[in-house]
Amino acid sequence: PRGRVLRPDQVLRVAGEGMPYKKSDARGDLYLVVKIQFPEDGWLKDETALKRVRDVLPKAHPEIKTDTVDEVEYDEKASLDDFGAGSGDPRAGAEWEDEDDDEDGAPQCAQQ
Repeated sequence: PRGRVLRPDQVLRVAGEGMPYKKSDARGDLYLVVKIQFPEDGWLKDETALKRVRDVLPKAHPEIKTDTVDEVEYDEKASLDDFGAGSGDPRAGAEWEDEDDDEDGAPQCAQQ
């Protein structure tokens, strides 16, 4: 769509452009999943070309001023596969036990 930003894994539906229905001239909807491949760091080395790219992009927001900045370390090559249950991290919730499991499904508080 002109003037709109496409995002990774966004789904677009094009009405009436999909597979035809049996024994009919009608067509279903076509669904498109947006897959975006970003360039590698340093792909644009020419300053003139870089300026032309910056000229067509929205202007940057002003820098946020703050009294305290926390310096943190981060992993640029992290994966969500390393997150959550099965990751080996004890904080991930894989060891979660529900207290209600031991009560044979009976309610904790009986109606009076």
